[in-house]
Amino acid sequence: MIDGGQLAAAQATLAEAQRSGWRVSPITIDIGGNDLRVLQARDDAAREAGLVDFRTALIQIFDTLIAATTVGGVRQGDMIAMTVYNPATGDPKIVRSDAWWIARFNTAITEEATKRNIAVADAYGRFFGREKALTWMPLDFHPNNAGHQVIASEFWRAAGYDTVPPTLELIAPAAGTLSRAVPTIKVRASDTIGVTQVEFRLDNQPLPAAVYARDLDLWVGYWDARAASAGSHRLLITVSDAAGNTTSKEISVTR
Repeated sequence: MIDGGQLAAAQATLAEAQRSGWRVSPITIDIGGNDLRVLQARDDAAREAGLVDFRTALIQIFDTLIAATTVGGVRQGDMIAMTVYNPATGDPKIVRSDAWWIARFNTAITEEATKRNIAVADAYGRFFGREKALTWMPLDFHPNNAGHQVIASEFWRAAGYDTVPPTLELIAPAAGTLSRAVPTIKVRASDTIGVTQVEFRLDNQPLPAAVYARDLDLWVGYWDARAASAGSHRLLITVSDAAGNTTSKEISVTR
């Protein structure tokens, strides 16, 4: 970012925006992945030196961006730095493993960001245990569409722009004994920014995906109760918004 001219380009862009009276916010910072790739096959001494260099460069980047967005001693824009996810999985507790090194780089990002009141988007935590579902691994370590959605929602959460959870109203079924063998699940959900997902689970197992029926303004799904054992079951509905806020409702139904 420094040697390749990206930081200088960012400074120039921010300066031009200030001259035009524009406020640039938020500024998102995704850095560290390429540094780790360069060091992946190196010995421990080279990795340690690389980590020191990375922290030094990180300080320069953060401080340069803060200076470029500060007017009259007041910062004019929000900044959010992202931790590096581990596309290959692994246990960060295993000393000197790739996962352990990634965790140390993320510690540097988190520490230096926190010192400067820069929010941290924890992509590492959001990807952990879901690496294959959120990247193109083993073909490519970059995020797939689902991975980019997770990163975007994590940045939004870290920014703190929306902390209000969505509303949820369960229209059907009612708690108690089911009136039909394949009951329809109907949910009305809304949010100030936008509902991104409505999930139905029975006894903690996912049911078929909910579909938004625009003409009814309802999220609709179903449960084939014929495949379930007789007796009581827990139906859980969870609504999520773009910031990662969730609202859940659980009822007990009897087949």
